[in-house]
Amino acid sequence: MSEESFRVRFWGVRGSLATCGPEVARYGGETISMEVTCGNRTLVFDVGTGGRRLGNDLSERGIRNVDVFISHFHYDHIEGLPFFAPLYSADGEVNIYSAHGRDALSTRDLIEGFVRPPYFPIHPDKFVADWRCKDIVVGNALDLGDGIALATFALNHPGGATGYRITYGGKSLAIITDNEHVIGTRDEPLGRFIAGTDLVIYDAMYTDEELPRYVGYGHSTWEEGVRLCEAFGAGPLAAIHHRPLRTDAELDDLGVIAGKTRAGTLFAKQGQEVVLIP
Repeated sequence: MSEESFRVRFWGVRGSLATCGPEVARYGGETISMEVTCGNRTLVFDVGTGGRRLGNDLSERGIRNVDVFISHFHYDHIEGLPFFAPLYSADGEVNIYSAHGRDALSTRDLIEGFVRPPYFPIHPDKFVADWRCKDIVVGNALDLGDGIALATFALNHPGGATGYRITYGGKSLAIITDNEHVIGTRDEPLGRFIAGTDLVIYDAMYTDEELPRYVGYGHSTWEEGVRLCEAFGAGPLAAIHHRPLRTDAELDDLGVIAGKTRAGTLFAKQGQEVVLIP
């Protein structure tokens, strides 16, 4: 892997609830967690149940310094955080970012609020790494150093959520998870946010046919993701946040339709990697 490498690996692609069983084995049942590699830097986006395997793998690879970005604090995006191995490495350094959107509670407050009895048997004082929480304001851009730029966007989701755009080495990707579009209306601001990106990772919990039954649940469709990418000149769409009981066979069928609708569209699988810079 070169020092300019830019890639994303999916460690969890399931939405709302972790799911197991032979019918979901190929796409995976772990909830949202993604590893983005920018040269020698490791960025983690959300730490759902997939974050446990990701953390173990980082430790096995000797990666101790990690930047974690949380889109929001719904369970399926944070359940893996108390099991995230780098937090238990004495020589580790973990920076946890979120734009929580609540003046009364900081990122640290939110973490300490759920990593505690009666919800969990231990407190964050068991994290022996040098871990720090960094509150960010949605809409602001961050210079992460080493040529990595990060922009943020407010998503339409109950309680709020944050979309991210990461730029490195002349390439960029957008992570848009947990976002509900208004049926029949194009989200122009979101379109401008993803415009020109080389890859868009997008909330595809529902299909256009299903969405009217779930208005207000805070999710979108692969069809809307394709329409946005097409309208704003973005690269391929990688659909994530699959419905808990959406089977492998059903995702295969949707993937075929999506690929015919717009070439390059894919339904992400747990363990899959997309390379932007080799």
